[in-house]
Amino acid sequence: MQKLRTVITVVTQFICLCTSRHLQEDQCWVATYNGELILSPCFDDSRCRCNNTTADCSSNNGLLTYVPRLSFDVQVFNFSSNNLSHIPDGFFSNVSQVWLLDLCQNGLTSLSPRAFQELQNLTTLFLNDLQNNRLFDFPQTCDQVTGESFFPNLEQLLLNKNMISSIKDPIHSISYDTFSSFVSLESLYLYGNLMKFLPDGCFSALKKLKVLSLNNNFISVISMDTFAQETRYSLKKIDLSGNPFYCSCDIRWFKEWLSTRPKTFGNYGQEGYMCDNIPNTQVQLFRINDQACLLGHAAAALNIAVIIIVLIVFIISIVFFRYRWHLRLVMYEAFHHRGAQEGQLRHFTYDVFVGYAEEDRKWVMQELLPVVEGQWNLRACVHERDFVPGKHIVDNIADCVHDSRKILMVFSPDYARSEWCQFELKYCQCCVMDRDEVLVLVLLHETESRDMTSAMFAVMKTTTYIEWADTVDARNSFWGRLSRALDCVINP
Repeated sequence: MQKLRTVITVVTQFICLCTSRHLQEDQCWVATYNGELILSPCFDDSRCRCNNTTADCSSNNGLLTYVPRLSFDVQVFNFSSNNLSHIPDGFFSNVSQVWLLDLCQNGLTSLSPRAFQELQNLTTLFLNDLQNNRLFDFPQTCDQVTGESFFPNLEQLLLNKNMISSIKDPIHSISYDTFSSFVSLESLYLYGNLMKFLPDGCFSALKKLKVLSLNNNFISVISMDTFAQETRYSLKKIDLSGNPFYCSCDIRWFKEWLSTRPKTFGNYGQEGYMCDNIPNTQVQLFRINDQACLLGHAAAALNIAVIIIVLIVFIISIVFFRYRWHLRLVMYEAFHHRGAQEGQLRHFTYDVFVGYAEEDRKWVMQELLPVVEGQWNLRACVHERDFVPGKHIVDNIADCVHDSRKILMVFSPDYARSEWCQFELKYCQCCVMDRDEVLVLVLLHETESRDMTSAMFAVMKTTTYIEWADTVDARNSFWGRLSRALDCVINP
């Protein structure tokens, strides 16, 4: 039995593991025998053929959907070409003693987390595509609680010709943790997949790794940290040929590795390592000036710094433009602030400051001022008449508001759309905090809450407003309420 196992191991290694040329032939284990072993029917009308140590249950094309109970002496188990798209947990419980398992040409798309948990003696596992497997994920490789490996003796893993796109943590990939549980893994075959990127240290956990095949993927850049120095020295054979390498300053270290250890790399002398961005140029012959790379890195850092500064200036400019009126108000308050006590003791130039939108001018001039100034003999301040010509508008607003006993705001949809009106309102809100009961609010036209600014909405929520309506009773009510609101200036 031991002799037969030795023969099988030698044949398997010769066909599938020895040289890059044989690796590219994409053969399953069963293709290597062709009469070298005498197998007899051992289950259900020749669906499985066996000898003392080998069981071949392949090529049933979907007619065999489970693993039969076979002799405990079986060490090599072939279950390829059975249209097996999914492997559930415990599937191999009847052959838990095997050390070689062939599952190629099954059309596999998924594996349950504990699909191989029973196979503690497994040393060689064939999951390569050979035109049919479409494996995206690899199963759970260790117990999540105890950390015990499900593959303690696995030495050779063939995953070539699947659809693995990357070696990292997200789904549709193989993670760092997947490999870290293969404590005995010596050979790993990942050629012919869809990988574009190898993360740093993804093979560092494989302390016994000697053979690594990553050829014919889509890897363009390899970081120096991908292969730790210990990993580079332990590898006896590595194949990265057939990948679209991007030759630049970042690939210099890889070029040096290629040149110093040519016998380690598969297809080294067969134009297998070509620059994808430079026609007809091999990676090992790529030349670039070290000083140019240093200047390039410095220029790149400078460009990044300039871009960051430009973005910061751009964002600050947008913020300043968006809140320019608020900033003007803050600046004015910082440089022209007068205390509350000073405002209460000083003489006021105006009895009431009237803030309104230009579109509401007609109502102010024809309805409001004739009563306020004509009947109640109050001195009203309106911007178009009382602002000082040539004086900055911000200073005009601030001084007139400060010099008025009362502030009367005329709210309307047009008021909500006016930036100057919103500036006036913001400044008046500051005055309200210093002087109690100074703000009088008139709602000239109904304004939807969605059209109001946050400042208008806040004032209307905290201040009782007087609503205007053009009927006799409503007008009488309006003037009565307004006179009470201004009583302290009408009857000082």
